[in-house]
Amino acid sequence: MVARYLLQRAERIFVLGFDFHQANVELLNLDDSKLAEKLVVLNWDGSVRLRRKLDAIGVRESNIWSGTSTSHYSIAKAIDDGIFDVHPGII
Repeated sequence: MVARYLLQRAERIFVLGFDFHQANVELLNLDDSKLAEKLVVLNWDGSVRLRRKLDAIGVRESNIWSGTSTSHYSIAKAIDDGIFDVHPGII
């Protein structure tokens, strides 16, 4: 599968607007620990459900950008704050 091939070779994987439904996680192999350490995720409303999914696959806490239910973290704000400048394991 081309997507898996590209994800395996990526230095970082930015995830914006993806719910981590189990079928999609398995299809893309995102539950592989080597991929999970590359993930940088925007949890725009601080969803506890999404946080649990990210914890279960091993996404580093420092690579999760979270808003709250009352103060959403928009993509525009994340870009302004440097989400694309993040280096996994360094932030």
